[in-house]
Amino acid sequence: LKAGVFHVLGLIKDAGTDHSGRQNRLAHLIAFDETDVYGNQAGPASVAKQLRDSRLLIDSWDQQPHEAEPLAIPSFNAEPGICQAWIDAGLDPGVAGELAEAAATGEKSVLIVPASTDVIALFADAMLLMPPGTRWKTTFTTCGSGSEDYVWQAVRADLVEANDARKLPGVIDLTQAYSGKDSPYAS
Repeated sequence: LKAGVFHVLGLIKDAGTDHSGRQNRLAHLIAFDETDVYGNQAGPASVAKQLRDSRLLIDSWDQQPHEAEPLAIPSFNAEPGICQAWIDAGLDPGVAGELAEAAATGEKSVLIVPASTDVIALFADAMLLMPPGTRWKTTFTTCGSGSEDYVWQAVRADLVEANDARKLPGVIDLTQAYSGKDSPYAS
């Protein structure tokens, strides 16, 4: 690898159970250099959603550990628009603007989400509302506990961690009636 700044996108999937009944995970760690980032100005949430939806990533592992061949990740620039994922989830798309504004001003946000929520799609929509230069600086997790150091994190409402996360500053509980605040970033 060449020297410079790299952005790492980690995608962790459930890989079922092993012979002893223990839960397994399959992790994909993808490093992007600045050239990759400039070619994908839609941001890391959009890239993660694209990778998930394209099925480029494997669902099971039966090989010895090795470094894989580089993935060909298409470059694309998306423009802000209607936050369709929020509408499809029955949520106020104004919340996407609230997330974007918080990230652009350096504030952290925690979402409490129903277990079935497509969080990566929500984050991808919200990220498009941000200035392109801030998108790759916005760290996020779709399976947080409320205690991690991410700009955006989602905590599933069905997990015990959601109770503690509800007490944190910047919490938006999407399991309750919630309307986004007025924001210059709202779509």
